[in-house]
Amino acid sequence: MKYREIYLMITELCPNRCEYCYIRNRANPKTISMDTVDNVIKKYNPNRVILFGGEPLADFDMYKAIVKKYYGQFKMQVVTSTSVNFKEFIEFNKKYPMNEVQLSWDGFNHNRLNAGKEDTSIKTFNNILHAMYEGLRFDIKAVISNHNVRQLISLHELFKKFQSHGISGQFVIAHRDEYTDNFYKLLEENLICTFDLDKMYTDHLNKIIAYLNKDDNFSSCDGGNYIVIDPDGRESCCTALSQEKSLVMTPDEIKKPCLDPECKSCKYSYLCDGGCRYERYNAFGDKWRYHKLESTCKVVRIYNDTIEKWLSSLNAFERKRLLETIQRYKSYLHDYYS
Repeated sequence: MKYREIYLMITELCPNRCEYCYIRNRANPKTISMDTVDNVIKKYNPNRVILFGGEPLADFDMYKAIVKKYYGQFKMQVVTSTSVNFKEFIEFNKKYPMNEVQLSWDGFNHNRLNAGKEDTSIKTFNNILHAMYEGLRFDIKAVISNHNVRQLISLHELFKKFQSHGISGQFVIAHRDEYTDNFYKLLEENLICTFDLDKMYTDHLNKIIAYLNKDDNFSSCDGGNYIVIDPDGRESCCTALSQEKSLVMTPDEIKKPCLDPECKSCKYSYLCDGGCRYERYNAFGDKWRYHKLESTCKVVRIYNDTIEKWLSSLNAFERKRLLETIQRYKSYLHDYYS
């Protein structure tokens, strides 16, 4: 079988302790072996390989070995928090540039603490500025949670400024079932301000396309579309589910709809399929297929209502701009996976 994408978890080791992270043993120093990497590449013949962790740069020697051995054979991408070996990475990347570099930063808040309980947001931001100065091409991915939802508008404005320097800022809503009532209130108030034709987010575009087509192909869980290899060589069809050693789920199983009775007649089903399988399994055990995540339902309702409100506010020229943006995005997806 050929997967378009392979996620290689170089190591689970990470100096950070982000509370929403699904990696359980972030003190585990074990590194994926080159034999495992070779076997997986031969088996699946991917179009793209994503190097992640943990923190993939925590074992910088293995990172460099993989990149050097396979450079140019397929597209390569790295996801890093910039927390370790980042300046060395920038210099190495000048010789072996990644097709895409994703830097993780959630704004100025206490969302990302290191193992010593220290806030890493300012250090990461300084690393971002250094990367810009060095000419690194990269994207920024922010995870929105209780800690930074009130900063959503300021984060959006900062991402618009980054955009003028060729840097794409993106954000996603954390899918952990731990939101406060105030989180939903602030999300409902602030989300519409991030629907901006001058700065469109891929997650927004996915949901807008799904809303217009009433089709969940763009917006529902993408687990099962790629394969994840952990440091032990274990395969799974989802990055989060890679942590559930006792749960083996096939791509077909992960794509099955939620069997919660309320989901069958739900008007928001085009945006939702019950919530993250990993979180549902943690919450409901073997009965996870029959239960939705209420937190997902609340977030999806907010998204649906926001999309309806925003679309109704657009004039004819703005709707034309939106459709052109959607076409460019679809072309980007085609190039990304080709």
